[in-house]
Amino acid sequence: MNVTTKVIDLAELGRDDEFPFYAAIYSPVPGSPFVLSPTAMRWGDSLYLSRLGDCKQFWLGHKKKLCCKLTDLFEPLLKHHYGEEYVAVFGRHPWQCLLYLHYQLRHEGRGLYLLESRLNRNIYKTLDWDCWFAPQQALADHLISINASGFRAESFGSYQARMQRFIDRIGIATPHDMIAADANSIKRRFGKWLGLIWQWSFSDSSELEWFPWIKLEHEKLPLVKRDLDYPVNQWSYIEVLLREDFSRLCEQSVRDDCEHINRMLWKITLFNYQQVTVELSFRHPYSLHRDMPGFDTALYQARYIYDDLLRNLQARDGDLDLPENMPFITTAMGIIRARIRSNRLPASHGIAEQAAPGIRMLPVRCQLFSRTVLQSYCCWYSPHR
Repeated sequence: MNVTTKVIDLAELGRDDEFPFYAAIYSPVPGSPFVLSPTAMRWGDSLYLSRLGDCKQFWLGHKKKLCCKLTDLFEPLLKHHYGEEYVAVFGRHPWQCLLYLHYQLRHEGRGLYLLESRLNRNIYKTLDWDCWFAPQQALADHLISINASGFRAESFGSYQARMQRFIDRIGIATPHDMIAADANSIKRRFGKWLGLIWQWSFSDSSELEWFPWIKLEHEKLPLVKRDLDYPVNQWSYIEVLLREDFSRLCEQSVRDDCEHINRMLWKITLFNYQQVTVELSFRHPYSLHRDMPGFDTALYQARYIYDDLLRNLQARDGDLDLPENMPFITTAMGIIRARIRSNRLPASHGIAEQAAPGIRMLPVRCQLFSRTVLQSYCCWYSPHR
């Protein structure tokens, strides 16, 4: 039997309340941990957790809009970022995702798995004790790293050994065979943390319940600063400098023409050391890479802002001893809102290149300049990052 083919061909979720709030993603190919959500955690080498619950309405909205399955939205993004060898498990709690991911890796599974599907739910119920205990070492490492209150590695190990002896003595084959035991009884007998792990393993709740979530920080968006050798106020000179700066912004991005921009910030220091911050906005997501080498679209926006800035400076009533066209002495150009866009979604969705900009946009805070925190967007394929 081809396990991958059988598992990827999944039935759609039955109800909105079965939305997978979390995903565990493994891939030997390095990829962005923020493919599906702006909230992610690094669990181990080549293994990330993603909290989709933060963007539930976004995914459900586009699922409804495109009349497709959630797997049809997730799978193209995962393949593009992680290649064909990825394993992704979606479920209501990150621990359940990790348990099932361990099982699939042990059986050399590949592709996408929804724990809400009947097939995977039934397989989950058959997981043995090895699958249940194996991920606990990584969990212990995370609890130690955050100095979790009340956690001691030695005590945890002794409780694990006690529970394993108990299981061997009474002959219980799988954790699901003992599902009648509630978390409180496990806590009383085998300690707080094994009780919590038991609760995570079988809970229908998406609440973390002491799960050690360590949020992964976003990398800073591209920024280019320039100290001018001499004051400049003529557009013909500024245009040349900006074209060089846009090229340098492209060099900072590893996403080539997949990265599309909504907003850029242009920070200007004038001859009198007054600082002016203006914004280049793009109604339709704009690719710097595709506009190389001329960057005509970005320069058109910059020229419009430049002319408006000069009009405002010329209309001032004070500082009459300063030049009418105030020269620039330093500039900084940075991206403050970007998305990753792709044509990877199936053609049956009817998403053409021009139709794609409306898909996948999620708010996330990003630090651009050292003194300014701006609202940015984390977006994904078709589009976004």
